[in-house]
Amino acid sequence: MDHNDFDRIHSVRNDGQGCMTAINLEGLTDEELAIASEHPALHSDVCAIAGALLCARALRREGNIAQAMRIESGRIERLYGTLPKCLRW
Repeated sequence: MDHNDFDRIHSVRNDGQGCMTAINLEGLTDEELAIASEHPALHSDVCAIAGALLCARALRREGNIAQAMRIESGRIERLYGTLPKCLRW
């Protein structure tokens, strides 16, 4: 998957303007989260949440459940709470 596939599948603008479409990040694959974490059209907090989710998933795979839960219940929830309502899933 590349940025173009991601944009098409998730209805993300690719015309240089910011995307104000909600994307359920929790439903994305790790590959999609990696793209979302650095996507120039996505809101900076959406990118940060995608990166944090990717990190938390990796920690869970390594068996670091407590650390993953701290990221999920701390950073991710805090960022999600600051998202504009139109970007929440």
